[in-house]
Amino acid sequence: MRTNRIESKRGAVQLAALLLFAAACSGNEPTAPGNGNPPPGPTPVAVVVVAPEVISLQLHETRQISATPQSADRIPLTDRAVTWTTSDSSVAFVTPHGTVLAQKVGTVTLTATSEGKQGHARVEVSAPPPPPAVASVRVTPGEVTLSEDPATWVLSARTLDEEGRELTGRDVAWSSSDTTVLKVYDGQLVVRGTGTAFVTAVSEGKQGRAKVTVPEWQKTRALQGAAGQPLPALIGTSTYVDDEGIARTVRRVVTEGAIRFSVLGDRYEQRLTVRTYQDGVWVGTERFSDRGTYTYNWLDGTFAFTSTRLADHRFTGAPTHDGGIAVTQWIGEEDAPTTFVFGKM
Repeated sequence: MRTNRIESKRGAVQLAALLLFAAACSGNEPTAPGNGNPPPGPTPVAVVVVAPEVISLQLHETRQISATPQSADRIPLTDRAVTWTTSDSSVAFVTPHGTVLAQKVGTVTLTATSEGKQGHARVEVSAPPPPPAVASVRVTPGEVTLSEDPATWVLSARTLDEEGRELTGRDVAWSSSDTTVLKVYDGQLVVRGTGTAFVTAVSEGKQGRAKVTVPEWQKTRALQGAAGQPLPALIGTSTYVDDEGIARTVRRVVTEGAIRFSVLGDRYEQRLTVRTYQDGVWVGTERFSDRGTYTYNWLDGTFAFTSTRLADHRFTGAPTHDGGIAVTQWIGEEDAPTTFVFGKM
């Protein structure tokens, strides 16, 4: 029995020597059977850092924020999922990627969660400041004598703040101090007589104005009607079939106008306002203006007009029994000329 135990010990020693020799040849430390260590697991999240921690936004603004999971020794763990939530989505909404949208005035808390750990940010949403008020209105030009082409009879209004910076998108209301001399539509001047008038532009209670002088003319005659009709007078009717196969009726009606003759006796200016109706509904307004020269036949009192603004626009005029002038001409694309009666003034 003693001999067997000695032999067993020798065998165990030989087996251990063989294992050591094999480990040395492979370059690995020997591992005793049954004593292996499990591989280490991922580093747990200890804290979630949110940046910035306080955000101030105005309504409808957006901002990107970040959330970084970190280990206990503050090493960023970039491979960890983060979930975002908000305490009130009606005030500020947050996307899964950390984009914040301000929707209502108030304060909310955003929470970023990763592996049960949380980080927070406070979002304060405020209303945007009111736009700067209009401090002054500047009308350009400030003084004008209407002696050029009527197409240039336009005034502009600039709205300015206290520091003289121009403000855009502000409403401007126009008016004339004497509508018998001229009217104004969004800065466009429409002459009705001679003399001087002040045009005023008002925005948010502030106003600017321009002095407008209309030169003296020998005769100014206001439109009384067209084709023998009183104002407003029908000057044209047409029909067409639309894309849905429905017959439509278009009517053009002249509503006001005037013709003026210069003191020198060889120049004229004319304006007409024409409204267009489709199936009885007003759809647009045209303002026809013309300027040119004329000759007067002393024998029969007729006129021959030649436009300097409209190519090939020539027409005639004849006196009426009450001292007015009946001017026959084409307006727009009408197939036949219309007679416009300008009364004696």
